[in-house]
This record gives sequence, C-alpha cells and structure tokens, in this order.
Amino acid sequence: MTHPVRFRADARRDMLQATRWLKDIAADQARRFTDDAHTTAEALGAFPEAHPVLRGDARRVALGVFKYHLWYTIEDGTVWIVAVVHQSRGPDYLKRRIGKTQK
Repeated sequence: MTHPVRFRADARRDMLQATRWLKDIAADQARRFTDDAHTTAEALGAFPEAHPVLRGDARRVALGVFKYHLWYTIEDGTVWIVAVVHQSRGPDYLKRRIGKTQK
C-alpha cells in the first residue's frame, strides 16, 4: 500500500528557498534538486517506516544526490514532510519544526 506524501508549509518554503539558491548558481542544479527531493519523497510513500524515528516522532531520509535531508512524520497513514534541511545545519534549526502540527 502506498501512503500519500504531503509537504507542510514550512517544508514547501524550505524547498523554494533551496531551489532559488541553487538556481542562482546553476539553473540545471535547481531542477535536479527538485527532482531529487520529489523522487525521495515519493519513495517514502511506499516504505515510510524504513527510516528510524530520530527526534520526537520525526524520521529523516537523505536525498539521493544533494546534501539535504527530508524530515518527516507519519500521521494517520499520511507521510508529512516537515522540513527540507541541508546536512550542514545544526540541530537547533529543527527544534521548532519537530512536533509542530501546522498544515
């Protein structure tokens, strides 16, 4: 069974910010990043529990190409992406996201 995958508003903003930053460097990299993130998110729908719970009820998966993580929760059968975070960011960045129930 495939679970629906949705991006919370903060995660959509993260994607937009990263895409804009990459587009300033090279437009093709921005497209590759978006594809990488969406491919990774779609795979979560098939196996959402494949990654361990790391913080609160949140799990993390690395993108295939770029040094970003998708942080997500599983709520009522839906996978919610709560943050799209570069691997260099410290843990304080996530404190306000994990456990937040905004949609």
